[in-house]
Amino acid sequence: MYIRNLFGIFTLTVFALVGCYSVMAGPGSTSTEVLTESPKDLDAFENLRISGNFESAVVLSDRYRITVHGNERDIETVAVSVSNNTLYVEQETNRRIFGRTPRIEIEIETPEPLSNVRLSGSNHAHIASAGTLGSLRLSGSTRLRLDDLNS
Repeated sequence: MYIRNLFGIFTLTVFALVGCYSVMAGPGSTSTEVLTESPKDLDAFENLRISGNFESAVVLSDRYRITVHGNERDIETVAVSVSNNTLYVEQETNRRIFGRTPRIEIEIETPEPLSNVRLSGSNHAHIASAGTLGSLRLSGSTRLRLDDLNS
């Protein structure tokens, strides 16, 4: 009898958690959803500011471009703009699912190495061919990997 009651409580708990997950995650956040890309060509920039929860990569290319990878609902929370020669990438809202903020992947293409980089939030960033950075500022729980840094 005790085991049957324990099994019933366990089953109800599982159903309740699954129901809460569906409400918290909302549409477009299922684990079986195909991830989408949102490429965008940009005006020229030489500085970078990223704020939010991102897996980001900066690569040398023949153009200025950003591609955001994630589910559609998460991509909608990303604001991208170029102003005063600086590319700004910001996460407008911080959505949490069971204590976890979904991580969005971004790829930034630039024909020239960056002059100044500022990262804040919970970023995991990789800058390939960093060249000579004028300044580098990290805050929050940011991790950064630099390749080909010239002093």
